[in-house]
Amino acid sequence: GKMHSVDSNDFAFTSAGKLSVKAALSKAGTRLLQPMEEVHFQVSEMLVGEITSIVSRNDGYVMGSESSGLESVEIEAILPSASIPAVSDALRSKTAGSGTFNNVFAHYQAVSDEQTVKKVVDESPQ
Repeated sequence: GKMHSVDSNDFAFTSAGKLSVKAALSKAGTRLLQPMEEVHFQVSEMLVGEITSIVSRNDGYVMGSESSGLESVEIEAILPSASIPAVSDALRSKTAGSGTFNNVFAHYQAVSDEQTVKKVVDESPQ
């Protein structure tokens, strides 16, 4: 509508817009998508279990692994982009700095945890 200085203000229009968008999104059955990364780890054979555990703890999944030299293994995994800093820290800690990884954007994936979706919506800027 039209703004009238007597009965309208910026806050009212902002609030109405936010409520309208939330109502439309809930009726439309939208899904929150998160960017996912394809990650290739290069680690010692002795640390395969540790890397698998790191991937699982960070809501990722292992796609496969193969031997890539003397006592070295390359592990391919898919992880949420948001978890890459935590994965980097965990890898450095578990391998004493000897493990490496490369990552590249892979795809978007729906967030399946309703608690996470609610948190993101509730904490979104006004």
